[in-house]
Amino acid sequence: MGRCRLWAGLLMAALCLMACGGNSANARDTPTGLVPDVAAARVLASLGDTTVQGVDVIPAPGVYGCGSPCLRVRIKNNADHQIREVWLGRLIEGTVGDLVRTDHKTLAEVLGAEVVISARSGHLVTRQLGMSYSPLGQRFNSPSDADLRQRAADVADKYGLKVDSVEVLHPLDSALAVTFTVPPGPVSWTLYQLTNDLQGSPVDVEGLSIQLNSPSGRPLVHVANGERAKGGGGWFAPGQDDRFGFQHG
Repeated sequence: MGRCRLWAGLLMAALCLMACGGNSANARDTPTGLVPDVAAARVLASLGDTTVQGVDVIPAPGVYGCGSPCLRVRIKNNADHQIREVWLGRLIEGTVGDLVRTDHKTLAEVLGAEVVISARSGHLVTRQLGMSYSPLGQRFNSPSDADLRQRAADVADKYGLKVDSVEVLHPLDSALAVTFTVPPGPVSWTLYQLTNDLQGSPVDVEGLSIQLNSPSGRPLVHVANGERAKGGGGWFAPGQDDRFGFQHG
């Protein structure tokens, strides 16, 4: 069996060890103060991911980590590891939090969120996203979609990878999801280096998802982190965390 971890900040901090020190995010000067339902609708209209089935604004369910109001993000599961689904929930949570704030608060002061995943088995799996004390009002000055796609291609050339897919999502600025094929055998680079090159320096995307596959298409690694709602998660097939130089904290 593979290893699966969902961290509230640990993975994001590790992956950003080098890059996040120069984050270009700046405070947005004009808060919007939208009501949560309107903010959620705006995010869904711009996000660009068809697996997100809806976002409900509900009274706090009384579970630690989901304040009032609470976003219930409904997502159709596409994989067995639920890394992308939780990542999408964090992107939505952070963006809606930015749109509903009326001053420079932290996310935990204005919003909470949970992700409800429709698993392949037909069961519903609920994951609390936990308390996030990330500062609201960040701006990531993202490059164009074409530039981000070119960045993924350049990174693939640098590390000897094959690009399987590149997606640019738009929660508020831009988030990047990439899948690469890795050739067999040992590699001369680490997951940290790959992450740093994809995030930009300073960081200019509000979220990053990386999946690495074998030449046969077998998933080896899937890691994802959010910047607006800080936190991340990761899954590694047996031995792949060591292969790609990931140090568990």
